[in-house]
Amino acid sequence: MAYVDYRWYQTEYFGDSVPEEQFVKLAGRASEYIDMITLKRTQKIMTDNTDTEVIMSIKKAVCAVADIQYEHATKIAQIISADTAMAENNVESESVGKHSIHYAKASSPGTRRALEREMKHLMLQAVKDHLLLHNLIYNGVWS
Repeated sequence: MAYVDYRWYQTEYFGDSVPEEQFVKLAGRASEYIDMITLKRTQKIMTDNTDTEVIMSIKKAVCAVADIQYEHATKIAQIISADTAMAENNVESESVGKHSIHYAKASSPGTRRALEREMKHLMLQAVKDHLLLHNLIYNGVWS
């Protein structure tokens, strides 16, 4: 269950990067991520619906994480598109005996891993930015 809807994303958070048709999925994933990071402390607050300041911060965190997820998905799609276009046009090597063709790629395997690491770092930072002052993410150890 997403903690925020698209209308709130646009009118209160003033978000405009995530298209409406993708927002429900991304907000749901962002809400699950925040539940994991906070050890489900946010779930009780959202269910009780009593602390409006904390609820606003939780919703902002969901929107920020959804934005990051969308930007990451867009970058991955661009890499895949570039790899496909390059593979269609660029033969890197070709052998004749037992015929073999190797196509060039625009990205290395490490590119996606680097983007994954960057996304995880940005998502955690976004959650910290919005929820740290509410004692929702401290688990006893900071790295």
